[in-house]
Amino acid sequence: MLAVLFFVVLAVAYFAPIVFNHQTLAQHDITQFQGGAHETQQWAAEHGHEPLWTNSMFSGMPTYLISVHFPGDLFVFVQKAVALGLPGVVSNLFVALLCGYVLLVALGVRPLVAVAGAVALGFSSYNLAILAAGHNTKSWALAYAPLVLGGLLLAFRQNKWLGAALFTLGLTMNVRANHPQITYYLGLLVAIYGLMELVAAIRAGRLPDFLSRVALLGVGALLAIGVSFGRLYTTYEYSKYSNRSPSELKALPPQPGQPAAPSARQQDRDYAFAYSYGVGETMTLLVPNFYGGSSAMPLGKDSHLAAAGLPEEYLGSMPTYWGDQAYVAGPVYVGVTVCFLFVLGLFVVDKRTRYWLLAGTLLSFVLAWGKNFETINNLIFDYLPGYRSFRAVSMGLVIAQLAMPLLAALALSRILRPRPVAGPPGAGPATEPMHPALAKAARAAAGTPAVVVESADYQLRTRQLLYAGAITAGFLLLSWIASLSFDYASRRMPGSHKAALRPS
Repeated sequence: MLAVLFFVVLAVAYFAPIVFNHQTLAQHDITQFQGGAHETQQWAAEHGHEPLWTNSMFSGMPTYLISVHFPGDLFVFVQKAVALGLPGVVSNLFVALLCGYVLLVALGVRPLVAVAGAVALGFSSYNLAILAAGHNTKSWALAYAPLVLGGLLLAFRQNKWLGAALFTLGLTMNVRANHPQITYYLGLLVAIYGLMELVAAIRAGRLPDFLSRVALLGVGALLAIGVSFGRLYTTYEYSKYSNRSPSELKALPPQPGQPAAPSARQQDRDYAFAYSYGVGETMTLLVPNFYGGSSAMPLGKDSHLAAAGLPEEYLGSMPTYWGDQAYVAGPVYVGVTVCFLFVLGLFVVDKRTRYWLLAGTLLSFVLAWGKNFETINNLIFDYLPGYRSFRAVSMGLVIAQLAMPLLAALALSRILRPRPVAGPPGAGPATEPMHPALAKAARAAAGTPAVVVESADYQLRTRQLLYAGAITAGFLLLSWIASLSFDYASRRMPGSHKAALRPS
């Protein structure tokens, strides 16, 4: 209860102007939604039922994805109960914190560390940026993702019935949020975990038990999809007539001397990969303004542009971002502390857990790079079922946004206390009470004073901390050297104003 109260206070404090001053967050996409849904809402108010067509967007289109309420959806009350009646975006942030806490507690992490991990999950920059933009459905889908993972891990590692119940509830709310791309990315992370558990089950001779747990979770997934079947089916039906489906038009044959028109497949790729994260841009997870910031970043009065005499009204929205994406609201940043603990987790957390989260993080990077890593992403786009339906592949970093704070929290838990974290049936705990090398040394030193084992434990942890610190510091040093090189090159270029755009 104290953790829940803390999350309420934290969410309310962060959005204090909304709660106490009755202000509203200027969300661009919500403003667009209000304009697009106005005709539909007026019709519903006059006739007592919603129309399934509107003329207020494009040349007319179905209202499936604009403003349609599906009757019999009792989970609207679950949503209100989980959000504790908090207003608007405040409830989004609170639920993200709460579900992150449930995930870590399900892994056996002590409450204080679980609170810290939940804050890292909830306050990643992407979560806040999408709320500012008005991507509320995306925010809700991300908020419930940790609950899905918590149920999944609990089902495989401890109580399969309780885990399946949490998994079903989390997935129901995630799918109900109606952002299939986030659910798809979450499914990829779940699939990686499932493959690793399958291999471990075969090696340990636990395949029947593994299959029974998978079957139980499969039933839960079907129930979750069934709750939102109306939304999913209408989206599927409409997608056949959208620009996500094959075009009915055919390109004319090229004139003599003219290059051939790009194929439909290439056009689909270009559309999907338009927002691709740069390979070097991935450093923003560690250094937020490594690529300049955002396309509309406020600069201070002590910035170079202010000193050059630029009027103050322009300083509030300057294009400091210099990457390849057409527009970014801000970088994807998880924090230097999370990055350090994530690297530490690669040394101290048990192999299955760290390999799963590392694989998910690396896959996240590859997907987000899009056209900047075409060798792999073209194959994924062409052959991974369902993937070609999505665009803005930079969104793939949401997998890392889940995996990195989770491994970071497990690493912190492992360092701070010896109590084991929940492990899979028939196996050791997820966070081993003693490192394998240390356990071997302790067995070899049986009968020696306990202080020897404690000294070895201390030395091992010190080395692990130093390794993680050195790796993180190395990345920071590389980013610093890169920024110096860019600054030097921009100053050497005649007429260049890149240095003046540097935020202060």
